[in-house]
Amino acid sequence: MECYPQGIYRPRDAQATALYHLVEDNFDELERVWDDRYEKMFQSLVNSGQRALKQPAPAEGGRGGRGGAGQSARLWSANARYLIGLGCLGLGDTAKAEPAQAVEICPDLLGARTALAALK
Repeated sequence: MECYPQGIYRPRDAQATALYHLVEDNFDELERVWDDRYEKMFQSLVNSGQRALKQPAPAEGGRGGRGGAGQSARLWSANARYLIGLGCLGLGDTAKAEPAQAVEICPDLLGARTALAALK
């Protein structure tokens, strides 16, 4: 076992977690119900992203009543493509196009970069 200085992240053994064992013990049931339960959710991500691409970015000034600047058109488009990519991944489509376009539009969009890296 490696020694890590205090305050530095220590990797954990994912296979030792209760969640891992829960999924492993019930995998057949999870696999059986996965499509029915989650297909609608992932399809709604795709649909939301597609709708967002058809709409103009919200006007500057205000986000849900919290004040501040609205999203730029560039960030709006990148987030929409990221949503489409997440939905496609959940539906079993491993196409890299949407996350790649999101990263191209907005290289600092961490979620899209992470999704793209996972597909490589």
